[in-house]
Amino acid sequence: MAGPGGQRDFLVLRIVLLAVFAGALISRFVNPVFLNDQGEMLVLSQSFQLVYDEQPPLYAWIAKGLLELTGRHVAALEAFKLIFAITGLYLCGVLAYRVSHSPAAALLSVAFAMSLPTMGEDALSEATHTVAMIAVSLASTLLIFRQMQQPRRFFWLVLGLVWALGLAFKHTMIMLAVAQIAALWVARVPARVELSKQAAIAALIMLALNAAFFIQLLSTSAAIDNGLNEFGMGESTFAFLRGLSDFLSSILAEAALLVLTGIYMAVRYKASIARWYGEMGQEERVLLWSGLIFLAIWAVSIIITNTSVVRDRWLAPGLVWLCPVWAAAMFRTLGDNGKRWAGRIAIVFIALILIARIVDLQASEEPRQAGWQDMASQISAAYPEPDILLSKHINDAGNLHLAMNVPVAVANGYLPPLEQLPQTVLVMWRDEGGVPPEITGLLRQASARWGELECGAMDTQDLTAGGAQTYRRYFMVCERG
Repeated sequence: MAGPGGQRDFLVLRIVLLAVFAGALISRFVNPVFLNDQGEMLVLSQSFQLVYDEQPPLYAWIAKGLLELTGRHVAALEAFKLIFAITGLYLCGVLAYRVSHSPAAALLSVAFAMSLPTMGEDALSEATHTVAMIAVSLASTLLIFRQMQQPRRFFWLVLGLVWALGLAFKHTMIMLAVAQIAALWVARVPARVELSKQAAIAALIMLALNAAFFIQLLSTSAAIDNGLNEFGMGESTFAFLRGLSDFLSSILAEAALLVLTGIYMAVRYKASIARWYGEMGQEERVLLWSGLIFLAIWAVSIIITNTSVVRDRWLAPGLVWLCPVWAAAMFRTLGDNGKRWAGRIAIVFIALILIARIVDLQASEEPRQAGWQDMASQISAAYPEPDILLSKHINDAGNLHLAMNVPVAVANGYLPPLEQLPQTVLVMWRDEGGVPPEITGLLRQASARWGELECGAMDTQDLTAGGAQTYRRYFMVCERG
């Protein structure tokens, strides 16, 4: 089968994705503030550590190097993230082409992927680890398909290195690798025994190359506690029931367009799953089962660990696998005219998502870069020369670290290494109603590392940014006793 690189029509997808890359990147030059995950990368760039928090450190290491090389400009992080986002979307199109032989279906697959908020919203604004891992998981799928088509001698080594890269970005890569191996058996791939043997060796390589991080993580209680709190484990005996409800609602929230398209295909196929499945090729079945098994692993994990919280983006890696399957299945229900129009509609849909993300970013209620400078000046005037700033919110921590040039810590358990023990600690948060429990926990951790902290009364400041907009923040000054 000819690869997409040999199809002139596939140039359209490349142009579309290049436009997405350029549009998203240019928008960050217009509004160069650090938002959410990117703010976290700025905070973590204060040091080079094997364990920052519960996430593997590779993305933070690369981000630190990029920020130092570019004078700490958000566009460096944006470009790096967009490389993974565009690569993931392109591979989603490549996989759709492999199973449908249609460049228009590749466009539709990308449109389905961008309908997932993780890929069409978060990936174009602030997500980091998840987007990188999705790109790696799709690359590993393509490697497996090529091995199914034409066996290569060192497949196990290349797959192991690719999986190791994915795990160095995010823990979920382990679940994705398990789903891929299991899918070979459920889809009854003829070479599944040999492929599974090589994949098992690749999995050992993946774990071995990331072993140092996991060993260190087990001895870092603050990072583990933060990770467990994010999942809401053990809130009650039957917390998993809430988790399963959250799991189902997350699928609907993350994959609304896939669900609606699935209903359409069920009607067109007259609800005949056997007919639909019978029309699939081997690779298409592997994609289908990889996505479904990944979601099943999540459901079982929720029950076993008594998890009560599920984030939409945690499910996105499995849902992305379903996008080429849905695109190929939908194309089989369309005539020639319908296929041409589907490709055109996919391009318009992708363009609208890009425009919406740019408009949303420019309309953000967070201060602009000059606004953060204004707020930093007012904070410095009210609380001169703190040794470190402790913040509950990552946007405050990252942007004020840049504007005030002061060490910062955030309520995810990360405390930067300091050359000398801090004497004055400035604490800030946004929430009304007293000191948040996240701040209390961070202060407890800080006292354990630096010595007992004695904190004064809470203070309220209405900070002006950009001359008009006012942002209320709550402060507390703590001194090391």
